[in-house]
Amino acid sequence: MRLARIPIVFFLLLPTGSLPALDDAAEAEVLLEKAAYLESIEGNPREALRLYRGIRKTGLPAQTIARALLGEATCLDAMGQDDPARRKFLELLARYPDQAELAEAAREYLSSRLWDTPASYMPEKMLFYAEMVKPGNEIIRLASSIRGTPFENPVDSSRTLAADPEANAAQVPGAGSTRWISAFLSKAVFREISKMGGVAFGVPAEGDPENDYLAVLSAGKSDALSGYITSLLSLEKPRVVGFIQDMPLYEVEAEDDPADKNYFLAAGEKVVVMGRPRQLVEEAVKRHSNHSTSLATNSEFVNAWSKKKDALMFFFLDGGEIFSGSPGFKEMVNTLNLGEIGPVSMAISTDPDTDTLQATLWTKKTNPQETSLLGLLATDEVAPDLIRSMPPESLGFFALASKDLRKKISDIASGIEALPDTQRPPLANSLRAPLEWLLEKEPFSLLAGQTRSIVIGSYPNAALLKISSSLKEFGNLSALQIYRPLYFAALQFNEPIAGEKILRKAIKKYAAGLPGASAALEFRQEPLGKQPGSPPHHFVQPLPGIRPGYIRIKEQFIIAMSPAILKAAVRSRNLDDKNRFPLPADGPSKIIYLRPKPIFSALAPLNKRIPILALKNMKAAVLSTREGNDALTIDLTIANLLPTLNGFLNNLAESINESEIIPSEK
Repeated sequence: MRLARIPIVFFLLLPTGSLPALDDAAEAEVLLEKAAYLESIEGNPREALRLYRGIRKTGLPAQTIARALLGEATCLDAMGQDDPARRKFLELLARYPDQAELAEAAREYLSSRLWDTPASYMPEKMLFYAEMVKPGNEIIRLASSIRGTPFENPVDSSRTLAADPEANAAQVPGAGSTRWISAFLSKAVFREISKMGGVAFGVPAEGDPENDYLAVLSAGKSDALSGYITSLLSLEKPRVVGFIQDMPLYEVEAEDDPADKNYFLAAGEKVVVMGRPRQLVEEAVKRHSNHSTSLATNSEFVNAWSKKKDALMFFFLDGGEIFSGSPGFKEMVNTLNLGEIGPVSMAISTDPDTDTLQATLWTKKTNPQETSLLGLLATDEVAPDLIRSMPPESLGFFALASKDLRKKISDIASGIEALPDTQRPPLANSLRAPLEWLLEKEPFSLLAGQTRSIVIGSYPNAALLKISSSLKEFGNLSALQIYRPLYFAALQFNEPIAGEKILRKAIKKYAAGLPGASAALEFRQEPLGKQPGSPPHHFVQPLPGIRPGYIRIKEQFIIAMSPAILKAAVRSRNLDDKNRFPLPADGPSKIIYLRPKPIFSALAPLNKRIPILALKNMKAAVLSTREGNDALTIDLTIANLLPTLNGFLNNLAESINESEIIPSEK
């Protein structure tokens, strides 16, 4: 809560020695203001705490005393005294629940710290941990993506139709899996979920990862969740096998699958702890009650937790050793240049203003392997201005930066050659020949030596061009269709003048190699557009309608086979951030941009597995990496979140009874 300030000179007139008893409410307000100034402006919580405690706890307005309690708690928190701070927050909630604004601030502090989070129930060492951190109204907003799909609750759907007869309300099937799922997806359920204090699932580091787990549900402000849990327990008919800290412990039999094991559930008034074996649940309840060592005291976890900001979901993976035998794991580690996997964390959040999902993964790089092929490709920062030239309608592009790109390419080619055949992935084999050609072929090798940043992308007209195997249809395609720009590129050179000379030689060399191209090619120049200030288009014309060429904007050289793409690049630079794809965070070293929807829509009829259905509905995504000496951060941003979820749910409902996803009911 932000408190009003009073002039600093006035503070100097106040006594700073021993504090007299304060009977006057006005004097208490002055002291509160001075304490708040010391705490938030001067950064002196110790002195501020002394002032807060000097306010008499009786004979003053309730709001004044509550503000003093809140100040004590926040100062203790700033000084690292967790337990006393927690007690003061709880005292404020117990004594002054009617002070809504102050009580809410206390709850926010409690929920944002690790004292009462599900992590305090977990063992200190966890193989895997996932938590829904702050459900809040975000759950309700995301739930709106269900509208108009077969998963929409029939009651809510009927209300939608009653209020708006022309609305696209869901047509819920009369039977099947979607009907059962939709029964739980009502607005009332989502409202209660949004009040939860947190939900977490974890797999302990010690034990059997296939069978041992721990789950915690904190009811938070929701009263109905306790009722749901009681109802479910009644249906399951569990038996009480003991008590832990006054909480009954139930054993629930796994009746559906004889091979499965029974699980145990400790149900409190505001928390439920579930898992197996029994000892894991019992220790979890005692651990939280006694404030003993837990995941919340694991320094690696606390460090990662502090970076999550306002995440909706948070994941923590304490090392990757158990996954090291998985297919592709070693290749992924080498690609990211990690060497050995340490703790990995990921936070997922959403932005209602831009309707985007943001996922950030970070980890430490320990003993990076110098022989990593793709990991060595780039570690320098890609200039943000270079990305602004990439047309949003592009199907995708890959951007990277390196002070010596030719050396990077040479290192990769040498690394591929040095790998034993058994360790050489298929991608490496396919890369080796073109990389060696690029290093040896003039003037392209000289061009690589001059380049410090590069973006290579694909444009829709070319990438979606369907060339039939029929010779007749192939013969009807014009040269313009065949050589329509499959790719475009943007370059930044170490020396722009020298780089441009080599670029012109490379474009002429490429154009002369096209089938049927004219032998005598000279560069021509004309304005790219009619508008004032349009950059000049430098091009050659080896065939009718084919114009390999480039434009220069500041220090960028943008290359394409068609002026249409170059015009799109100019338009892209003038777009505001709301009308373009999400720009990556500052300092990226690799950037991948994809528009999966047009790419994967054609594949969806062939494969109805969940990953394809998700990609089919994703309008745009940007993946970027930021590499430090000992750290790696990966950011993923997905645009148009609610339409993406809505489309995915519709496609999932259509395929839910397919054998690829869920076996058909018999």
